[in-house]
Amino acid sequence: MKKLPKHKRKPKLSGSQRRKIASAQMVLPADGAELKRIRVGQLETVDQWRREIGKVYREMRFQTIRTEIGTRLVYVAEIGARLAKMREELNELEALRQQLTQLQNGGAPFLNGQDYLPASESHNGEKL
Repeated sequence: MKKLPKHKRKPKLSGSQRRKIASAQMVLPADGAELKRIRVGQLETVDQWRREIGKVYREMRFQTIRTEIGTRLVYVAEIGARLAKMREELNELEALRQQLTQLQNGGAPFLNGQDYLPASESHNGEKL
């Protein structure tokens, strides 16, 4: 096996040098093509997830990323959007439950953290 001249060899890197290169703005995927590191903002609401899906679609449409990679990203983003929608619905249900509890308590929540006044007791301790 013929050795390459010294100026054509890849330099040997230490661990810290490899980590610095890995944290740089350019990433080398397995196929060897250079990709920019993609910064993703907060993805908590359904609208934020849908915007992210739109960004990935545009990147696929303009051939910035391959469709196989974009399809995977959209699949994961769709799952994130579903989870965000479930979280929003759960928060709405919790708010409705709290409103119902306040109505059952005569408009004010109890101070001791009870959700309801038991039907068998009245305010002065007598049974109804």
